[in-house]
Amino acid sequence: MASSSTIDTSIPFPKPPSPEPPLSPSMPSTIAVDDVLVVQPSPDPPPPYRAPRRARGATVSSSR
Repeated sequence: MASSSTIDTSIPFPKPPSPEPPLSPSMPSTIAVDDVLVVQPSPDPPPPYRAPRRARGATVSSSR
């Protein structure tokens, strides 16, 4: 019975780290990095870019 308890605790622990190493070098690594890089840099640059673009657009529209 004691062995069962140890195995139960050991299963949940190695479960998360197990899929990470094999999936990282396999394909999820590139997908996860691409998703994070594409998702993070995408929403980050848009806010700062839209603010200056709107200000310039308003000035250009007024000038026109």
